[in-house]
Amino acid sequence: MEIKYSDILYFRRKLLKWGKENKFNFVWRNVDNLWHALVAEIMLQRTRSDVVEPEFIKFINEYPTPHNYLIKEQPKTFKNLGLPGREQIIKDIAEVLKDKQNLKEKRDLLSIKGVGNYTAAAVRSMYFNVRDTIVDGNVVRVYSRVFGFKRSPKLYTDKSFFEFADRVTPKRNSRIFNYSLLDFGREICSPIPKCEICPLKRKCHYFKNIIKVK
Repeated sequence: MEIKYSDILYFRRKLLKWGKENKFNFVWRNVDNLWHALVAEIMLQRTRSDVVEPEFIKFINEYPTPHNYLIKEQPKTFKNLGLPGREQIIKDIAEVLKDKQNLKEKRDLLSIKGVGNYTAAAVRSMYFNVRDTIVDGNVVRVYSRVFGFKRSPKLYTDKSFFEFADRVTPKRNSRIFNYSLLDFGREICSPIPKCEICPLKRKCHYFKNIIKVK
């Protein structure tokens, strides 16, 4: 698929403008330690932000350090969040971080059991403010609709799609861009999209070829 660079620039400009005007100040976007940044990403897996936020606030108050967490008998972080198997991932993260906090490189983050490519990229981008490319369900949905990719589970592991996502991610303001991309996928380009108020609809493949022809 050939996508014009001018369309990518248009997408970036519109998305960044929307993101700056509709900034969401979730608690995890202001944490000052890697421990809580990683925990937030694990909590957010397959769970809505509004559900995660009160549980995350309780967590950071109860477990300010990995040590506080490790000495707790049978912590139940995911009692109200579901997917209790994620508790083990947090335990593995705590075991690593109790001895080592300098995990800025992607390979170091990926060496932690249970930390995958998206979590590592999100932490590097949003906590360390290092340019990295994020691809999750929201991102796949937004890019597929706007640029006309055929939605498929294969996109999550498609090398060319990741290369495209990397091409779209700007060198400057990448953290703001990634925040905006996630927020936009949640608030505007959601499973039931709000096309009528979308700032990208003028060049959106989905809007022009599906919504307008109905």
